[in-house]
Amino acid sequence: MTPPTDLDMPSLPTSKPSFTNFKPSEPISIDIELFKSSSPESESSFRFFLSMNLLAFIFMSELTQLLSGGSSSLFEGEAFKAPKPPTPPPSPPQKVVIPREPRTLFIGNVPIATKRKDIKELLEHYGEVEKVWSRSVPVERGKLPIKAAVALKKFKEDADTCNFYALMATEEQAQKALELNNKELNGKHIRVDLAEQPKKDPKKSVFIGNLSYYAKEEELREEFAEFGDIDYVRIIKDPQTHLGKGFGYVAFKEASAAKRALAKNNLLFKDRPLRVTKAKDQKELQKPPKRSSNPFFNAKALKTQAELYDDTLNSQTSKKRPRSELKKQVLSEQEKLKRAKKQRRQHNKQKASTKKKSN
Repeated sequence: MTPPTDLDMPSLPTSKPSFTNFKPSEPISIDIELFKSSSPESESSFRFFLSMNLLAFIFMSELTQLLSGGSSSLFEGEAFKAPKPPTPPPSPPQKVVIPREPRTLFIGNVPIATKRKDIKELLEHYGEVEKVWSRSVPVERGKLPIKAAVALKKFKEDADTCNFYALMATEEQAQKALELNNKELNGKHIRVDLAEQPKKDPKKSVFIGNLSYYAKEEELREEFAEFGDIDYVRIIKDPQTHLGKGFGYVAFKEASAAKRALAKNNLLFKDRPLRVTKAKDQKELQKPPKRSSNPFFNAKALKTQAELYDDTLNSQTSKKRPRSELKKQVLSEQEKLKRAKKQRRQHNKQKASTKKKSN
């Protein structure tokens, strides 16, 4: 494409143009043949040039009329406004997620024949119950899954209790449902508590050791009921065999009742002498054992140390010996071990020297 030359362009007027006598309705006569060239590319460029000049001419005439106090059709009407972006649809309201732990209840010592609907009917007096499920059901599994064994009621012999969990709608409803604690259900005092293990006062509880593996919570409750109102009874059980591990806890509503319950220490319960002591706080149980102040004390090397303390701590008939006497015995045992160690070293040296001489 060859650009138009100066010969092809029209000559521009030298005088200042006047727009007062201009009338857009009158036709404008332009000699197009003057600007045409032989090539079509130059014709198209000329048409573009002409249209741009006409648009500029019309715009300037309308602007001149507007500035001189007249009216203009181009600048009439409202100002241009950009269209507003479409408003997005309203998002659905988000559900408020309430944590499960503060509104989950633990129901223990429930008769084994109790169903989930029975627990739900019991809790519906305190609010909406979202879910109820069973745990620690003592069944004879074999090759069957737990749900199938529960549905077929293949319970273990001498098993009479199980546990349930319930999820309430709100935390306030769960707090109200705690009133069911110690309520009697089919001959059993159920234990209702929050599942997140709230802090208990150890001053109101006693630890009971040397229990029979087949001891029941109801039997233990009857044994300690004479000392005061009981808050709950808990026997720690093995999750696989569902038998007791030999220890448990009895929590009273008053600390004075727990002090009186210490009188049961060394008394027989199911042909076994009970070991009743004050319950310890969980923080105290988590503390590491204190180390001995003696720098030469080595608990791993002293195999007889447990035997020395066994007579004093575990025997219920023998009198406790003073601590100074026990310390003397421990030190004597340490000296024996040191002498034996020296003898072994000397024996090994003599053996090595005889081998060198023989070689």
